[in-house]
Amino acid sequence: MTHIPLPSIDALVAFESAARHQSFTRAAAELNLTQGAVSRQIRVLEDRLGSSLFQRVRQRVILTDAGRAYLIEVRRILDGLESATLRLMTVGESTNVLNLAVLPAVATHWLVPRLPDFFSKHPKISISCAIRLSPFDFETNPFDAAIHYGSAIWAGAVAHHLMDENIVPVCSPSFRTSRRIRRVENLTRMPLLHLTTRPACRAADSEEYDETR
Repeated sequence: MTHIPLPSIDALVAFESAARHQSFTRAAAELNLTQGAVSRQIRVLEDRLGSSLFQRVRQRVILTDAGRAYLIEVRRILDGLESATLRLMTVGESTNVLNLAVLPAVATHWLVPRLPDFFSKHPKISISCAIRLSPFDFETNPFDAAIHYGSAIWAGAVAHHLMDENIVPVCSPSFRTSRRIRRVENLTRMPLLHLTTRPACRAADSEEYDETR
């Protein structure tokens, strides 16, 4: 049986991160690597596949058709590997393990600061966290709960409201001055930025914002 040389897990993780951020620099920051290291991993991966995965456009990278198709499979593989690893790590451990799926920003800015207080009140409970950017099937993923944003409609799950989210426009003082932004209504002629990890997230109408002069 002939075995095709497979890419390394590190290369696949670098590819997924670069595709999500559309930036080798941001992928490097997320993975605690240098930009050059990420670039080399992508180049080796492209050489092994014999296909270009990214187009370099100014300050960002954009997936090619081959890259978009490959990304779907890579994410499926990485998700499966993470799930299998999590299941194996919890086999034989205490049943008091809460397997939690969270959004990156929620984990960093909301969950982690509250963990010391939680553990002091519940010392016999352990928490295992994994990042998930979109809803998933609880039947095929090893999670007990998830902290996510959006509607309460999630098949096979019961949702509880934790908090509301405030979205506000921000800019540097120099940008405000150069673009002559004096009132909230001026924002309608500014470039619209999209968050790739949350494509459904949109700012509210301008009248909902408080003006700061």
